Order: sequence, then structure tokens, then C-alpha cells
Amino acid sequence: MNPESECRIEHSGGALDGKRLFIALWPPAIVQRELAALAAAEPLGVPVQSDNLHLTLAFLGNSSAQQEYCYRRVLRHLKFAPIALDIHQMGFWRAPRILWTGPEEAPAILTTLVENIYMLLQPCGFVPDPRPFRAHITLKRKYPGPAPGWGMRPPVRWLADTVALVWSQSTPQGVRYQLLLKLASESGDQVSENPFARRLGKKQPPY
Repeated sequence: MNPESECRIEHSGGALDGKRLFIALWPPAIVQRELAALAAAEPLGVPVQSDNLHLTLAFLGNSSAQQEYCYRRVLRHLKFAPIALDIHQMGFWRAPRILWTGPEEAPAILTTLVENIYMLLQPCGFVPDPRPFRAHITLKRKYPGPAPGWGMRPPVRWLADTVALVWSQSTPQGVRYQLLLKLASESGDQVSENPFARRLGKKQPPY
């Protein structure tokens, strides 16, 4: 079935009372711990919680229930192979004061995945960021800079095989990410959905 025939939503500038959503490559816990160790080696800045570490593919912003439903439907058509990432670069963005890490250059298969996601999301009213895609994982916020060198440490190697639709929730304890939908690469199970995450205003069980 053509995903465009399943839902067609005109872009309306975002839903102020909706969920703040994004799509990301989601690492396994062992890779998240390796990435967290990179952040821990730097004394300044505020580290991202280990189980929140991810590589953003598309930021969807505040999304209505109709848009979320559309995202869930069209993402089921996403097909991708596992992506081998060799992470051995540190970077710093001055304006948001972010310390990040990532591959020196995004492999072509990753760029293609992002382009395919953008295409699938078009019927949902998604407007892609006009800036070029930059593969990165945020390690620290409120970081003064500059970026440290990689040094002699070995690269972090990650066979990325999970794409997730994620709900970013602001809580008194900080930002909490909830995985609404997980899609595995073609070598694994296709879809794993969290049905509890559809219930707004209720305490969510861990996923």
C-alpha cells in the first residue's frame, strides 16, 4: 500500500498542545554506556543521561494526535539495512553550547535512510530541516567548549539496527524520552509498538 494513500495532512505549523516527537537511531545499552563514558571524561557541562543517548534522524516538533497516527502508519513502510557507524570525532556547537560526537563523515547508507524517512513523512505534513543532515550524538549541554580531541581512545563502533519514533517529555526531573515505536532493520523483527504511550496524561510504564 502506498503510504500517501493512508493519510494526508497539511502542515499547520505544529500543535502547541501535542507531543514533541523525533525519529532517531537508537543504540543498545552497551553502546549508550560507551558514549556516556566519553561525556564522563569531560568535567564541564551537563551530560545527557546514558539511556537518552541517540542519533537524531528527523525532528518532528510538536505534533497533533492526527500527525502522530500518520507517522506511525507511514513508518511501518520503512525498510533499511543495519548501518555500521565508526564514531571517533568530537565536536562543539557554540550557540546551543553542545558537545557532540559522531562519525567523521556520515556513510551514504545513513544519508539515504534520512532521505527515505523524509519522503515517507511528507503526507503527514512534515517539513524537513533545510540545513544539511549532520550525523551527531549530543553528549553534553551547557558545555563551554572547545571540543576535546579524540586522542588515543579506540573508536566507538555501533551497528545501528533500530529506528525509533520518540516522545520527548519535559518533567521536573529533566527530559524523559519514551519510545513510541521501534523499527528493526531488515535482518530483525520489523515493528515493536508501545501501546501505553498513546494514553496522554497518565503515568507511563517503562519501555
